[in-house]
Amino acid sequence: MIEISHQLQDFQLLWRKIWNVKPVYKREGGSIPIVSYMSDILGIQSILSGFALPDDRAHSPNERLNLDLWEKGVKTVINFILSFTEAAD
Repeated sequence: MIEISHQLQDFQLLWRKIWNVKPVYKREGGSIPIVSYMSDILGIQSILSGFALPDDRAHSPNERLNLDLWEKGVKTVINFILSFTEAAD
């Protein structure tokens, strides 16, 4: 079961607003060691999100990335960071 923090709730709302779809939760792909360190050492949770398509051939010689998806991904991350300043007000 996924623990829903208020930050994850904010991310979900931004995702729906920008992408016009519900986020899908999947555990797949490679490992990113810093994530477990952040949890174990700093006691904070991470939100990892991908903005590519399954056929983008990640990390291959002919990797590609759809620029529209990249732009939406950047917009999502920027708005997520800005949501921290709004929460502080």
